[in-house]
Amino acid sequence: MSKERDMAVSILENLGGKENIISMTNCMTRLRVEVRDKSRIKREELTAVSGVIKLLENDEGIQVVLGPGAASKVAGELSKMVGVKLGDAKEIKDAINEKNKTPFKLMLKRIASIFIPLIPGLIGGGLILGITNVATKFQWIADANVLAMLSLLGSTIFTYMGIMVGMNTAREFGGSPTIGGIIAGIIYNPALANIQISGKALTVGRGGIISVLIAAAFASFLERNIRKKMPNTIELLATPLLTILIAGFATLYILQPVGGIIADGIGRTVNTVISGKAGFIT
Repeated sequence: MSKERDMAVSILENLGGKENIISMTNCMTRLRVEVRDKSRIKREELTAVSGVIKLLENDEGIQVVLGPGAASKVAGELSKMVGVKLGDAKEIKDAINEKNKTPFKLMLKRIASIFIPLIPGLIGGGLILGITNVATKFQWIADANVLAMLSLLGSTIFTYMGIMVGMNTAREFGGSPTIGGIIAGIIYNPALANIQISGKALTVGRGGIISVLIAAAFASFLERNIRKKMPNTIELLATPLLTILIAGFATLYILQPVGGIIADGIGRTVNTVISGKAGFIT
C-alpha cells in the first residue's frame, strides 16, 4: 500500500467514514471535504495522521492541509475509496444524464466550457470596435488619440484570445491554466519568426485557435501524467518544468504544424463552398 493510500485510509476513518462525505475537491496544498455531520470528525486523531500539516474549518466543511504534491495524490485515493468524483456537486447525477453522455455531447460540452467564458469579452470588445468604426466614418470624434485608445480597448480581446483559450482548455482538461496560457503564447510569440525547422521559418500564429486547442489539451494530459509519477519533494518544480519543455517542443515540431494543416483545410473547404465550386452546389 502506498504512502498516499495509507494517508487516505486514516483521513477517511477520522472524517467519519465514506458515508459522512458529501463532496471533495483539492487545490495544490489542501484537501477540501464537505461532510454530512461535523460531530463525527475526530479532529485530534486527524491532525495526528502522518503527513497532515493542519486542519482548517469553515461553513462549507473542513480543509486538510497536506502540502504540495501530496494533496492531489491523497485526494485521488480518497476519491476512489468514497466513490465521489473530485469536484462533483453534492448530488449524484441522474441515471438519465449519465446515459446521455455520448462522446459527441461530451465534446460539445468541453468546447462550450472553453468558449462561453469568453463571450462577455467578445461582446464588449466587438461593440467598442463597432462604435469606433462608426465614429471614425462619420467623424464624430476628432481626436485621433481617443480613437486609438478606443481601438486598443476593443481589439485587446481578439489580440489575446488565443492565450485565454489556452488557459480555458487546460482548465477543462485538468491541467494548470497558466501552463495552457504559456503553450498558447508559444504559438503566437513573435520570436517564432526567428526559428527555423528543416530549413523553414516558423509562422507566428499558424493554425490559430485550432493549434491552441490541440497543444493545450496535450499539455494538460502530459502535466497530469507527469504529476502522478513525480515524488512529492520535487513535484512542484519538476512538473511545470518538464511539461513546458516537452509540450513546448512538441508544439513547435508537431502540434502547431498539424493544427495549421487542419485550419488550412477548413479554410479551403469554406472558401470552396462560398465560391459555389463544391460539387453538391453545382
